[in-house]
Amino acid sequence: MKKKIFAIVMVLLASGSILLAQPKTPLNIQCDQTGARVFIEDKLVGYTQPNFSILLMSGTYKVRVSKEGFPEFQTTAVVGASPVSIQAILGKGGKPNPQPPTSPTSTIPVARYQLSVDANLKGAQVFVNGAYIGVTPCTAVLEQNTYAVVVKLEGYDEYSSSIKLNGAGRIFAVLSPRPIYVYIDAYNAQGASVYRDSTFVGTTPYRGSWMPGTYDIRISSPGYNDFNDKSTLRGPLTMSVALVPSFVEYELRIPEGFAMNAGKPTRFEDLVVLIDGNQMTSPFGTMQIGTHHLELFLGAVHLETVFEVPASGRFVLEPFLGVAVH
Repeated sequence: MKKKIFAIVMVLLASGSILLAQPKTPLNIQCDQTGARVFIEDKLVGYTQPNFSILLMSGTYKVRVSKEGFPEFQTTAVVGASPVSIQAILGKGGKPNPQPPTSPTSTIPVARYQLSVDANLKGAQVFVNGAYIGVTPCTAVLEQNTYAVVVKLEGYDEYSSSIKLNGAGRIFAVLSPRPIYVYIDAYNAQGASVYRDSTFVGTTPYRGSWMPGTYDIRISSPGYNDFNDKSTLRGPLTMSVALVPSFVEYELRIPEGFAMNAGKPTRFEDLVVLIDGNQMTSPFGTMQIGTHHLELFLGAVHLETVFEVPASGRFVLEPFLGVAVH
């Protein structure tokens, strides 16, 4: 029996048509305090760590960040197709010091640049300063600053880098695979040989670590048919199987000169023949490949021997002062 992990894809059907979920865009909040409460449309959605990220559908949202003993931060965020980043500065604890009025000044626009992140594998998660912005390949428009970029994918070592964004920036992450645990067993044939892509790797019960990939796996043991399987390794693999015994046809043939019984040549019916302790009822049958024990009784005569059943073709047992296998 082979145990594998399967992904289940669910499709929602309504009125005979497929409903596709509206895509969502990350809203990233960069806060100077840990544990601040985040409200979207006056609904508590989480706490800063000190950063916070949430996926929202396109629209305009009222955003509020608050923590006891700090001034509350409020703003309005317009979420579209590109990730949106907000800086929520709550300042030092206590009530804010009153600031003297200032004369009106013109607002200087903050420079913003596009950051593109890709990797040697598609679908890896991308985090900028701890905030999730999407999967590779992805882009984000950020203010001029220095950013820490982390790229993650299950089964691969984490990639991290930093970039000083004072113009369009690009990062290409090379993700290196981590070895995956593999367990293979044939519970009715201990010590069976295990082959990966025709190369011997050990005997059952086998334990090892393989790199992600697709492999031809073969389990082989004398007296059994080989077990073959092609497995794509993305996560831990546990494979436990029962090998199917391999049988070949046989005939028990009594030679004419073997013995005389009441003045006549001995026939099969005159004998008591045991193979592995089980009495034969016919001179014809099938037998598993491997080593077997034979006992033959003819009156007071008792013949006992051990013989090997070959792995190919039909074979004949002929008793004499031993057993010949053809």
